[in-house]
Amino acid sequence: MKIIEKKCPNCSANLKFSSGDRSAHCDSCRRDFIIEYEAEDVISDIKAAAAKLSANDFNLAPATTIFGKIFAIHTVIIVAVSLMISIAIIFGIIHTISTFDRMNKTETNYSTDYNKAVEQMNQQYEEARRQMEERQGSPISD
Repeated sequence: MKIIEKKCPNCSANLKFSSGDRSAHCDSCRRDFIIEYEAEDVISDIKAAAAKLSANDFNLAPATTIFGKIFAIHTVIIVAVSLMISIAIIFGIIHTISTFDRMNKTETNYSTDYNKAVEQMNQQYEEARRQMEERQGSPISD
């Protein structure tokens, strides 16, 4: 930045400030001043700064590769977590289906066992009834 020298509007002492400063302080009269720039001065400063920059100052390739790697790692993590969640859901569904299947088979076994028990009780009842009829010599009415 270039140093600009102007006179203090209050005491006429020399004021020194840089071209980018927005305020200046006078050491003689201890006053602060807001610096107003002309548009042409600002434009010429911008053009001078732009002329100093080279094409290499805007090379974004290293930043792009770093962010690309971070993005790639981030994407891999998201895909891996999604796959793990999907696998867990699939195993949960398979477990639920097999549990229901086992319950149905067990229920069928209970039904079969119940039916067998009822049939066995009916047979025992009929056998006991037949034996009583034989002892009494007459049929028993219900």
